[in-house]
Amino acid sequence: MQSIWSDQIVKPNEVILVQDGDLTNVLNGLIQKWKEKIGNDLKIIFIKKNAGLAKALNVGLEYCGGDYIARMDTDDISMPNRFKNQIEFMKNNKIDMCGSNALLINDLNEEVGVKFVKKFITFNSLIKSCDIIHPSIMVKKDFFKNYGYYNIKYIKSQDYELWLRAAKAGAIITNINDKLIKLRVSGNLIHRRKEEQKYNINIKKKYLHGMSF
Repeated sequence: MQSIWSDQIVKPNEVILVQDGDLTNVLNGLIQKWKEKIGNDLKIIFIKKNAGLAKALNVGLEYCGGDYIARMDTDDISMPNRFKNQIEFMKNNKIDMCGSNALLINDLNEEVGVKFVKKFITFNSLIKSCDIIHPSIMVKKDFFKNYGYYNIKYIKSQDYELWLRAAKAGAIITNINDKLIKLRVSGNLIHRRKEEQKYNINIKKKYLHGMSF
């Protein structure tokens, strides 16, 4: 919350926090702390029973009222110029979604590398490699109206399936050549990425079925 509110050059009009199921007392205490700081600009959406990431994202999107929507994960960090750069870029270019490169950090917040992604994203490039860092993206509000929401049938890789679906339908997706987030990497993340690759293969098969290049 610190990086997307207090540290941002351009602060968001609102922060939508989706609480997917029960949380620990520590996390509830942190949420209350930020609620007191941010006030009504922090909207907390409660899902009584854990519904999964895709459903939680879709629920949160229903409450977003701004022209642009930024995605963020709790364990990553947004750079202070992130929202400023992305909003200016999207206003000056005809695009539906933009992401960025990322600095890689460990659990001690130490920088351990850089993740670079391609600037121009197409359906064909996504089939080869998913060069979109999910917590770095900003989209226009009507992106989901035009291309659909996260598919709750997928336990993992819901983002990848959505990017493929949108790109195939003509969405214009670009990455800014800046490192606008710090992406946390750990043994757990590496394990999750390996598991997601299995889902990615099946998603690719779905979109490549009956197609030739």
